[in-house]
This record gives sequence, structure tokens and C-alpha cells, in this order.
Amino acid sequence: MTRPTVSITFMSGPLDGKTLIWEVPSDGSELTIVIGRNNGLDISISHDQQVSRIHAHVIYDPQADRFFLVDKKSRNHTFLGIRREKLEPEQRHEIKPNALFQVGRTWLRIDDSESSSSDEIEADY
Repeated sequence: MTRPTVSITFMSGPLDGKTLIWEVPSDGSELTIVIGRNNGLDISISHDQQVSRIHAHVIYDPQADRFFLVDKKSRNHTFLGIRREKLEPEQRHEIKPNALFQVGRTWLRIDDSESSSSDEIEADY
């Protein structure tokens, strides 16, 4: 039996269409995905100068089967949805699968667990 996974897909920029995948921790703890411009992060968006070094976190709570998006006091903010709702820094905002969010100029999507892509890559890039 394979462990459940979480995937996030780039929806704009030079990585448009690329999907990154993480395994959910087997102990039932939350999975935190760190997004920013720094190298070595879970999602490194070094091509977008509007992205802060550590810009946002996506948190998956497997106990509640819910996702949260947290702006980490980024300079250019984090936005949720096509209406670009500006997130309050350091506050958890629930985000539904298939919802779009923006960090810098880059749009991303938390994929529904049923979604799959031929461009999937492991999250170790």
C-alpha cells in the first residue's frame, strides 16, 4: 500500500505545468511545504524576483484532511484565488484542493488527490 501524497502544480512561469509531489508523513503529523526564492526549499522559485526568500507555507493536516496557506511576512504578499484575496501574515487560511494561489508573480495550485499529470516530478529539485 502506498502512502498518500500531496501535489502542487505550477500554473504560470517557466515551470508552468510541472507538478511536485510529497508523501504525507506516516505518523499522521502535518506536512509543511516551504515556498520561497531560497535554494533548497520544498518549492524554490528562484526565477521570480517578487518571491521572498521564505515566502509562504502550505500545510496539510491529514487528521482533518484540510490544507492551509500561510504568508510568512513576505514583502509582496501571498494571494488566494483568482480574486487575489491578500492573506494576513502568519495566519492559517484554509485552501481547498484545485484552488489557485499566488506568490510573487507565480501562480500555483494545490491538486485534488485524484488529479494526476504527465509532468509529475518528485519534490527533490
